[in-house]
Amino acid sequence: MISHPTDDFNPNRGESMKVYNERSVEQAVVRDQAATARFFDGLDLLDPGVVPVAGWRPDSDATAARPSSMWCGVARKP
Repeated sequence: MISHPTDDFNPNRGESMKVYNERSVEQAVVRDQAATARFFDGLDLLDPGVVPVAGWRPDSDATAARPSSMWCGVARKP
């Protein structure tokens, strides 16, 4: 299971992490969906794939519609 921060859903892409990294010793890295999906190379990615955290097997449409700042996915070894 991986969840990874992204700016894909942020209208001010890059700004939030830029500010965070300017103020923090620990540097954060954001990745888009494709870059996050590469962590699953060679594994069997479970449905629904790499999706916003709230969209990974949500219990309702309301849950799925929640804003997200992270991609999420679950896989198994083949």
